[in-house]
Amino acid sequence: MRLPAFATRNFSLNILDGVLFSTGVAFFSHAGLVPLFVATLTEARWPIGLVTPVLMIGIALPQLVGAAFSASRPDIWRTLRLAALVPRCWVLALALVPFVPQPWTLAVFFFVWAAYALSLGFCIPIWTTFIAQIIPAADRGKFFGARTALGGVMAMAGTGAASALLAAWPGPVGYALCFFVGAVLLFASLATFYGTRHDWSTFEGQRPAGGFWADALATLRTNRPFRHYLLARICMSVTVASMSYYAVHAVQAFQLTAAQGSLLALAIVFVPNLTAAGWGLLADRFGNRWVQVPAIAAAGVANVALAQTPSLPFYVACLVVAGFVTVINQLVDMKYMMELDQDRCGTLIGVLNLAMTPWLFVLPLAAGLLAEFAGVPAVFVATGVGLGLATALLVLLRPQAAPVG
Repeated sequence: MRLPAFATRNFSLNILDGVLFSTGVAFFSHAGLVPLFVATLTEARWPIGLVTPVLMIGIALPQLVGAAFSASRPDIWRTLRLAALVPRCWVLALALVPFVPQPWTLAVFFFVWAAYALSLGFCIPIWTTFIAQIIPAADRGKFFGARTALGGVMAMAGTGAASALLAAWPGPVGYALCFFVGAVLLFASLATFYGTRHDWSTFEGQRPAGGFWADALATLRTNRPFRHYLLARICMSVTVASMSYYAVHAVQAFQLTAAQGSLLALAIVFVPNLTAAGWGLLADRFGNRWVQVPAIAAAGVANVALAQTPSLPFYVACLVVAGFVTVINQLVDMKYMMELDQDRCGTLIGVLNLAMTPWLFVLPLAAGLLAEFAGVPAVFVATGVGLGLATALLVLLRPQAAPVG
């Protein structure tokens, strides 16, 4: 693929877009602040467990539509600029939810939360197709790693600021301010993203022939590494079972305030993100599988260790290691799909998420029942077992595309 003269500018601007986006997300983190907000609306434990799966399922399902839509559009850039605006508007609407009167607050929250996830999911395959065109193949690990790591640095500051807002304005006002600041930062990321220069005439990649479903079925029939990766990736989705319980369990076990509990998102999501640049470089050098295997195995052990809950420092350290799963999956999923088929990467991402969708619904429900009857530590143990199985599959099935470069 022949790159335009402004490729370096595009590389930098799209990293900055990711940095601002990650900082904004820190103000409504699904691993910290949002579960704590839901916990203020109900005494039941199972709605807390729905925060992460509603987000994941909402993101996964519309990717099929987004992939099919992007495959039929002659100008991905124009399509993406419009589609990326919608999820930001829903985050802005989220800032109004804390002022909705009871008993409607919980229902309205999940409606807005699902709408945000659905609109974001629609954008992902369009964005993936676009990034595959403007980022050189040999630099994608570097790009995703730098984007995630730098975003993690700023998200740490965002998480601290969100905690300070909750401490200064406890209750609905504090949560509303956090959601509003998150929306402002996401709109700022969109402004930076719009600065990308684009000229389709410089690209030689061809659109896939046929429709989305024809491409998807053909890939499933003929691409064994993709099928093997699907199986291992489904096992990795067990992390959604425990994600919403990490901060809530710590608040109860160590008598933390909501503001203190929200800081645990640093350990769950944002500190692990700081390692992404290293993972990206390793993935470019050695391949995706040998980046995933040690990280997923360590996360499985950490989840089992979390069930012991001996001290807060130990708990935080285990959360950092457990957070490697999210970082690795964000990095490897898109990179691996691009390596398998650059022109069809949006389709592959859509199929990948479709395959995981039932599990993103079933596993959190099972975790909610397990938490109600056996306690939250049992959820952590079950998550560790699932990640151990994923590690074994990655080793035995060897789902690895040839390194690019």
